[in-house]
Amino acid sequence: MERLPSARGLLAAFVAAFALMLFGEVYSADEPITLGDLFFEVVNLGLLVGSTVACTLLALRLRVQEEETRLLQEDLQAIRADRQRWREELAEHLRAVGEGIRRQFRAWRLTPAEEEVALLLLKGFSHKEIARLRRTSEATVRQQAAAMYQKAGLGGRAALSAFFLDDLLAQPPADQATLPPPW
Repeated sequence: MERLPSARGLLAAFVAAFALMLFGEVYSADEPITLGDLFFEVVNLGLLVGSTVACTLLALRLRVQEEETRLLQEDLQAIRADRQRWREELAEHLRAVGEGIRRQFRAWRLTPAEEEVALLLLKGFSHKEIARLRRTSEATVRQQAAAMYQKAGLGGRAALSAFFLDDLLAQPPADQATLPPPW
């Protein structure tokens, strides 16, 4: 990735350009230069050189950001491809897990609305997001979640996730293996 020029280097270039331009102005004048004229020339040249340096810095920063954006897009494409590969490899297993979750919901005797809320909670949605997706109030979602937790005998969202994910994930370290399940 490209680095921007150092501030010291740019300052040196600014001072050199400024001095050269001022020197050229002073010695190319046909009439004697007054202190006011000199001040006016210094300010004009300072603004000219300063705006040129600023434009150069902006152009360089834009180039760096474009490169960073390109690299991020490449990373995103790689992640999407990896996700797709993973889904294709595990498609049968994922369908089986999904069916197992639905069977467990039926065993808990959840209503269709409670099942939908439970699935959305497992996917990580908040009560507010679920309410928006289902076009219901947040209070309704909370009531349905509470009813689902009660029917399942679970303490909350973490216990719901742990119920289904605990056996799918790697075994905990030996010193934590004796802890009871979270539900």
